[in-house]
Amino acid sequence: MRIFRLSTLAVLLFVTLNALGSSFLGLSPLESHWGKRRPLHPRRLHVIRMNPSLDATKPLAQADHAGFVYRSGILVGATDKFTLQAYGVPTKKVLWTANIVGGTSAPILSFGEWLYVPFGNGTVAKLELQSGAPVWQSHLPVFSNRPLAKDQNYLYVVSAREILYALDLQRGVVKWLFDPELKQGPVLRNAAAPVKNQGYVYLGLSSGEIAKIDVRNGALVWRTESNTAVGALHDVVGRMAVYDDRLYFCRSDGFVGALYIRGPKESQLAWKSPISLGSCTDTDLRDGRFYVSRLTGGLESYDIHTGTLVWQENLHRPITHFVAGEAKIFATTSNGWIQFISKTGVLEWEDRVGASISVKPLFVGSDVYVSTGYKNLYGYSLRN
Repeated sequence: MRIFRLSTLAVLLFVTLNALGSSFLGLSPLESHWGKRRPLHPRRLHVIRMNPSLDATKPLAQADHAGFVYRSGILVGATDKFTLQAYGVPTKKVLWTANIVGGTSAPILSFGEWLYVPFGNGTVAKLELQSGAPVWQSHLPVFSNRPLAKDQNYLYVVSAREILYALDLQRGVVKWLFDPELKQGPVLRNAAAPVKNQGYVYLGLSSGEIAKIDVRNGALVWRTESNTAVGALHDVVGRMAVYDDRLYFCRSDGFVGALYIRGPKESQLAWKSPISLGSCTDTDLRDGRFYVSRLTGGLESYDIHTGTLVWQENLHRPITHFVAGEAKIFATTSNGWIQFISKTGVLEWEDRVGASISVKPLFVGSDVYVSTGYKNLYGYSLRN
């Protein structure tokens, strides 16, 4: 009898300590969609603190909508409103710093050995990755608040007033601009980057419209009807994606659809979701599926050819960004959670970092990192 009591006590103690350990790590005890508990598999590697003093003070409502970019073993991003910093991941050392004004206003674009950086004072700069040395600077009237895009000739920058600028890639001068002449309203931070495809650039607008623009001169080719109800935000958000003759997009009012961009049905919808399932926050296209996340915690997968809803899951947290990887979907939430989800929509595990997350997950080799408003990057292994 004494042995039985000791064994029972040991089991209870083990269960209690295990639950406390999960709590201290920030990991939640997961339940499957069918109510059966699944084991936790924490894969957190380490935390890279790009601004230790900011992390120590932890000011309230700290958000970072630009985050960091990774290229050739180097992390680059603004550590505060006045400093741009490059950090060598293998060496764990700061490689260079540069003085800036207003921080970074949108994600940095990296290509080859170059960085294209939008700053909060309206300046857009091309920098050398290894040294941080400036190649050129272009001073625009208003800062950019959405991701940049490029082709072999131009860097495409969209200002907070939704004016599209085409900057010469070699010199940084403005070659042309396109002004949709929209009324000023609330500015969303997650508006979609412009998309270049076969001699045209496609721009999603806060009115819910898509504009097709000739890259040779900035001339408008066509512009879809807004087709929106009054009183809601209609910005095209997330990632617009082109596959074959269609452009896939989602709006903040919940509209999901595919638009013909070539052929006899050009500028017409190929398909649209029959119902709105809540405000869209992000999108991705991979392996024949168009994925959409919702502020309500919903995540959906659509067949890109037919628009059929393949699956829909409620992950019960307000998803802000996600990336569809080769095997998993990596999502971040506005209340500081990181979620790893299967390609069938099943939440496999999640980790709480306790800070605002306002950018997409970042792939660093075979690992994934998530940066917070306190300039901390949490790393997770993708290796088995």
